[in-house]
Amino acid sequence: MSLVIIRAFIIYVFVIIAIRIMGKRQVGELKPHELVITFLISSTATIPLQDNNMPLLNCIIPVLLFVSLEIIVAILSIKSVKFRNLIQGKPIVIIDKGKIDEKKLRQLRFTVDDLCDALRQQGYWDIAEVQNAVIETNGSISAENWEKYKPLTPDNVKISVDDKGLHTAIVIDGKPVEEYFKNKNIKQSEIELLLKTNGKQANKLLLMTVDDNGNVYTVRKASTK
Repeated sequence: MSLVIIRAFIIYVFVIIAIRIMGKRQVGELKPHELVITFLISSTATIPLQDNNMPLLNCIIPVLLFVSLEIIVAILSIKSVKFRNLIQGKPIVIIDKGKIDEKKLRQLRFTVDDLCDALRQQGYWDIAEVQNAVIETNGSISAENWEKYKPLTPDNVKISVDDKGLHTAIVIDGKPVEEYFKNKNIKQSEIELLLKTNGKQANKLLLMTVDDNGNVYTVRKASTK
C-alpha cells in the first residue's frame, strides 16, 4: 500500500510540474492541440497507478515527450502564422453587421440555440443588440454591440476620471501576501501603516487590496463580523 501511495504522489507532483511548464490556461481557453496534450498526459499518468510492476519511467518519458511537443508547437505557432492557422484554426465571424451567417453556423455545427446561449454567457441577452460576433479558436465567442447599445463611458460625456491602476492584494485570508505587494514596491511597513490607518487587523481580514492611488478595499472574515 505504501508503494502505491508513493508512486501516486510522485506522478501527481510530476504531472503538476508538467502542466505548469506548458502554461496557465483554464480548460475553456485551451486550443485544440493543448487539449489533446492535456488528455494524453492525464491518460498516460494513470497507467502506472494501475500496474505497480510498471516502471515510473514508462510514464515520465512519454509525459516529457508530450510537454516537449507542446512547447515546440507553441514556439512554431508564435513564429509562423500559417502553422498557427493550421494547428489552431482561424476565428470565424458568425454575425456580421447584425446578420447571422447560417452557412458558418452549419460549418461549425452550431445551432441558433448554441449561439444565443454563448451570447448570454457573455452578457448579450438580446441578439438584436449584437453587431458582430466571432467564434474564437478555443471555441469561445466574442461579440460587439451596435454603437447605440453601448454603455456610456466618461469619455463619451467628456468627464475626467482618475485611473486607479492595478489593484494589488496585500492581505489574503488573514495573512499579508508579501510576494504580491513586493512586485508593486510596497514595503511591509507601509502595509502595517495602511492597516493601522484603516483600523484593521490582518488576521481578521479575508481580503485587502490597494490601488495605485492608495485606495484600500477590505473584506472582513465572516467569523469576525
